[in-house]
Amino acid sequence: RLLACFIRDVRKDLSAPKLPFAIGVLGIGGKTANENTMLFRKAMAAPAAMEEFKGTVTAVNTADFWDEKLGELDSRSAATAPKGERNDREGKYADLRKKLAPLQAEYEAASGRTGEAKAKREELKKKMTDILYSPQEQEYIRLNKSNAGYHYLGSAKTYSQVGKALAEALVALQQDKQK
Repeated sequence: RLLACFIRDVRKDLSAPKLPFAIGVLGIGGKTANENTMLFRKAMAAPAAMEEFKGTVTAVNTADFWDEKLGELDSRSAATAPKGERNDREGKYADLRKKLAPLQAEYEAASGRTGEAKAKREELKKKMTDILYSPQEQEYIRLNKSNAGYHYLGSAKTYSQVGKALAEALVALQQDKQK
């Protein structure tokens, strides 16, 4: 409902009643996203099916561009995070958490701003990374994920594919309009 209101408002404000819109439907989590994400996606795509928007609004499923491998590697890291930050519903990373626990405790204890404390934390961080990921996986992460992992894990490859798909969807709306 709110997205449909947004489309109407933008069109009204710009005096462009048929301004084409391409909705980038949330793709985080890929094709195996959880139930809440799937419901959210359905709601995001809904305006494209509304009669008043026929031929001027389209929905693009960005889950098609989710990097499944990168998503799995990221979930491995998230599932082994300290207890309050963890997301491991199936418990498939319990063994990894056991291996990492002593290093995480040591990392948390290594506080301070001295060069020695910082070096110790970096060393521990590297050890934990080596437990979590093979060298090949570390390289894949380095090449495909931003340093902060924003939406779509900050993957430029994903962003460019989504952008291309949205542009193609808008072009298709314009071509359909000319027919």
